[in-house]
Formats: sequence, C-alpha cells, structure tokens
Amino acid sequence: MNSSSLDTLPEELIDRIISFTNSRATLHALCFVSKDINRIATAHLYTTIALNKEDFQHLRPLAFLLWTSEKHRNAIRSFSVRRAYGGNLDPWPHHSHLEEIIRRQIKFVRADEREVE
Repeated sequence: MNSSSLDTLPEELIDRIISFTNSRATLHALCFVSKDINRIATAHLYTTIALNKEDFQHLRPLAFLLWTSEKHRNAIRSFSVRRAYGGNLDPWPHHSHLEEIIRRQIKFVRADEREVE
C-alpha cells in the first residue's frame, strides 16, 4: 500500500488498525511512515508504559519528554515500574512540577491493581 492509498482511508480506520498492533517495535516503525501515521501511532506507543529494571536507563529521558510535551503526557493511560530497587539511579533532582504533571495524568496502581488516591 503506497502513501496515497493510506491517505484515502478514514483516520478512524487507520487508528483502529494500529490499535491491533501489540509490538512496540512495530509502533515505533509506524511513526516513520508519514506525519499522519506518526501522530496516530505515537498516541498508541505512549498509551501504556511499563518499565522493568532493565529499562531504567530510559527513565530520565522519558521523564523529560513527559515534562516538556503535553501531547505525550496526554497519551499515557497506564504507567508501571516493575522490579524496582534502590541504588540503580543516580540522585534524582526534585522537580515538583514534573511530579504534579505525572500525578494529574495517570492513576497510581499497586501490584494488587487497586487504585491509590
């Protein structure tokens, strides 16, 4: 399917098709197809963020992105950090503005999946 064929599809259909993608690598690749596909795929790419201890190297760049991009903040519906332990991050500067933004945008959930107010 070439770019002009994609342009003829309704955006809602493209969004629905992309919603079936369960690979972050595929979503990332879709972001390079076109500006319109980028906008749609980016929303799906940032809907669910799950970090494991191996992903902590990305925590600071992600925090900066969320701090500076309202579009990315608004896309997040679920954010989790699993197998976290102390000592793996350099001292983290305190940014109350960032913490406020993150708390406003997402619901914090414990391991047993109960919402924390």
